[in-house]
Amino acid sequence: MAEVTFEIPAPGIIKKGLDGITPHIGENGHWYIGCIDTGVSAAGQDGISAYESAVTGGFTGTLVEFYASLSSIGNINEILNDINGEIL
Repeated sequence: MAEVTFEIPAPGIIKKGLDGITPHIGENGHWYIGCIDTGVSAAGQDGISAYESAVTGGFTGTLVEFYASLSSIGNINEILNDINGEIL
């Protein structure tokens, strides 16, 4: 394997790197970098639901109560706009 070296610029100095190779998903479902199969599957594993995550995080209500709590947050685009400064 080739040795990789890099330089850390001084604070406040921005350096633009060279354009690289864009990763892509091959016919076998793996990520490729150029023509090299990384062996990493591009398909994620099934995770838990938002409700299950909320319960893990301490939410004690029912699924119906969880859905109701989501409706009480208001317009999600407005909330995200406040956070990100842009509308999705």
